[in-house]
Amino acid sequence: MKVLANEGLVVLEPNRGARVSLITKQDLDEVFPVMGAFEALAGELACSHVTDAEIAEITALHQDMLKHYQDGDLEHYFIVNQKIHEALLAAARNATLTAHYRALSARVQRALCREHDAVALGAGGGRA
Repeated sequence: MKVLANEGLVVLEPNRGARVSLITKQDLDEVFPVMGAFEALAGELACSHVTDAEIAEITALHQDMLKHYQDGDLEHYFIVNQKIHEALLAAARNATLTAHYRALSARVQRALCREHDAVALGAGGGRA
């Protein structure tokens, strides 16, 4: 639980246990610039370590992502976009950077899923 709390996924409350942490708009406003800095660092480090095979993989992923965008398939666009970020992190060869980026990314993904669920429930009147 302490690891999850350290990653911001749960809040530990004395004498009450743990609860899933809520992510506010202010939290997201603070997280995105940090993620951007992590991504910039990953790109810089990747330039020093990337192999030809990794460049080919990232290029292929980029082409796939563009196709999904042109087709209006945003679900797969975002899935491939995340794969590109992961490939750049792998090419950076920095485990500490990767761990911190993934922790922040998990928080953002959770917030986006919550918002998506709220919109879906609102649109469906709360019916399944």
